[in-house]
Amino acid sequence: MTSKEYVWNILVLNCTPAEEKVLPYSLKALGFSVDMVFPSSIEHFKEEITNNKWDMIIGVDSTSPMTPLKEALSGLAELDDAQKIPFIICSSDISGSIRIDWMRHGACDVVDSGNVELLSLVMEREFKNIFKESAGSVEQISQSPFEEQVTNCFSDPDEKEKTSLFAIEFRDWKKYHASFNKHQADIFAAAIQKELYSLFGHIKYTISTDGIAMFLSSLPSIATAAHNLESAFDKLFVDIDSKSFQVTISVAILELRHFDEGGEALFNKVNDLLSYAKDKGFNKSEIYHPETEIQRQAAEGDAVSMVKHALDNKNFELLFQPVASLQNMRSEEIYEVSVQLVDPEGKKVPAGQFIRTIDKSHLAEKVDRWVILQSVKHILKKNKEIRESNSDGDSHVGIRLFVHLCAASIRDRKFLSWLFLLVKKTGIDPSSVVLMLGEENIARYGKETGELLANVKKIGCLTGINQFGSTVNPMRIAEEFATDYIKFDGKFTMGLEENSVREESVKTMVDKLHTLGRKTIIPQIENPRVLTQVWRTGSDYIQGYFLQKPEAHMNYNFKADQ
Repeated sequence: MTSKEYVWNILVLNCTPAEEKVLPYSLKALGFSVDMVFPSSIEHFKEEITNNKWDMIIGVDSTSPMTPLKEALSGLAELDDAQKIPFIICSSDISGSIRIDWMRHGACDVVDSGNVELLSLVMEREFKNIFKESAGSVEQISQSPFEEQVTNCFSDPDEKEKTSLFAIEFRDWKKYHASFNKHQADIFAAAIQKELYSLFGHIKYTISTDGIAMFLSSLPSIATAAHNLESAFDKLFVDIDSKSFQVTISVAILELRHFDEGGEALFNKVNDLLSYAKDKGFNKSEIYHPETEIQRQAAEGDAVSMVKHALDNKNFELLFQPVASLQNMRSEEIYEVSVQLVDPEGKKVPAGQFIRTIDKSHLAEKVDRWVILQSVKHILKKNKEIRESNSDGDSHVGIRLFVHLCAASIRDRKFLSWLFLLVKKTGIDPSSVVLMLGEENIARYGKETGELLANVKKIGCLTGINQFGSTVNPMRIAEEFATDYIKFDGKFTMGLEENSVREESVKTMVDKLHTLGRKTIIPQIENPRVLTQVWRTGSDYIQGYFLQKPEAHMNYNFKADQ
């Protein structure tokens, strides 16, 4: 990675409104990718520096500063990892005495105001300083550069035939690495080295700031090697000072014999495989097989075509499955919404056959919005029917629908304004819509999820986590992301049926979630025996075919459950 490939997160202090527009444009014109925030006061600066990670701070030496630079430098020096954030002063006076004074206060350099080209050179220098430190901390376990190893393999046909590339990407690496000093980075690198050596011996590999490239030859079974690697990282915790880090990864595995040469095609395929591995969850791998690749491309093409056709022809249908309370809450009528499409031949295709394929695409955004809009219409219609037929005077909060959001909607910055307008125009009670986010997508898009949940709460809709327990540390996600509901992954219900001892562990999780203020749902209730077990766990709600399969109408008799 070069300084111009890197996306710089930069705090800029004391810019005029005109400079705020010109500076990002000027750096982009020089080839830099920048994301800038302009604090309006020293308090704003301290809030940003405490709560977010920054690659650099640029301070303009102004006669009437909104943010006093020496006070900012003093506040920065109090942070544990302050030395990791270069602070550059832009000043109209760059005399020797002025530069010395600023650098004594902690600035890394002083450049002439308006000289963006000089500023860019200082940025490149600081980039090299940061990443040389990272490379230096693991230098003893890097045998040769990644590109050189790839080139050597392709230049030797015999070597290429028996060599497999394992590309390992650290998950949440930036968050962890930003908190490490050099000594801590050394401890981390040594722990990774020890784990890899215990699995594969003294193999050739390159470790960088965000992953590992590993070359293994003459493996008896690539699948077994992949499984052993996944299992090892499932159990790997690195203790650094008083903290313990669980190292999570995604792995792309390619046999080099399937590729004619290295370069862009190989790296693109690595990125594709890493994306597929991420979709599986934490500590998962994806192995390249030409046959699988052909099948996947065909399947993706088929799924995209089906969804486009269904959107163009309004060939989607909603299904509703009841979510019943175990606490005798008679006023609640909750359903989970699922969607199916009707293909050109009239065959009904469940969401499971196309949603994951389009999960990150704009098509998914369109499907999500269609489902939410139709759900709102169903809520309004059903509530009207309930009011008209409610002759016994029972209090009733109306219908509440659980609607799932794809990854694309979580990342869609226009989604919240669309949702707000929908709620406002329809006059619907926003709490009757519960937006369910998959746990794996929450783990993958933590920043976007946090922003989404905060703003959905302002609109008044409720939120939930779906497939709880599908990632390595689900309780951490439940603690970090405050939602109203949490729906367990179906594997827990299966576990209860297979081994009654697991009932206590599920109960413990339910109790912890109740302590956090979350309402719990356990799905896949298929028989009365498992229902009894789930009732003993203290879960708030249940769902499954034992109650009712998904239907085209909301016709479940909730009163019969009381």
